[in-house]
Amino acid sequence: MVNAKKLYNIHLFIFEERNISKYKNLLNFFNNNRDLKPKGIYIRGIVMIKNERQYKYSLNKLQEFKSELNKIKEQYKNDEQGLKMFSQGYIEHIAQLQDDVYRYEKMKNNPLPQEFIIRSLDQINKYLVWLRLGRNITQTHLAKLIKCKQSDISRFERDNYNKFSLYTLKKIIKALGSTIEIRIINEKHR
Repeated sequence: MVNAKKLYNIHLFIFEERNISKYKNLLNFFNNNRDLKPKGIYIRGIVMIKNERQYKYSLNKLQEFKSELNKIKEQYKNDEQGLKMFSQGYIEHIAQLQDDVYRYEKMKNNPLPQEFIIRSLDQINKYLVWLRLGRNITQTHLAKLIKCKQSDISRFERDNYNKFSLYTLKKIIKALGSTIEIRIINEKHR
């Protein structure tokens, strides 16, 4: 049988895209009940590893979570309910981190395609980061190439390039050794 007092030995995982407001009650509960507070609270959105620092951090977290999962498996080897309850978050988080690491390594190590066809503005971030990584250009170097700060490039990537002008996009793409072609398709004549 699982004892709620054992919660301090675990991590709490929250998977959410952008908004954690629905978890505020849960977070407030743990803040108000310190004796039940988990070791760590990890809020995870849909993310993408975009630089070496994030890559190394993800690898370290992956090892940490695997180690914690092994400890939980040992601690609850005779308690199926406890094992299931305390291991599920680790298992899901490990799988997501492994996927993130795989995608980053794939973007960094695979040859770039001749062209990217972007059918939605939401895809721009993924392909610009892939292009930057594939060209082995850091955020700092890209910032120098387009005469801005590294923090500007970081903010563009963090915000998924949602807040940029076409002029800035053109400068970034040129600095990455590419060109852009924008087509407007009249849906009525398709």
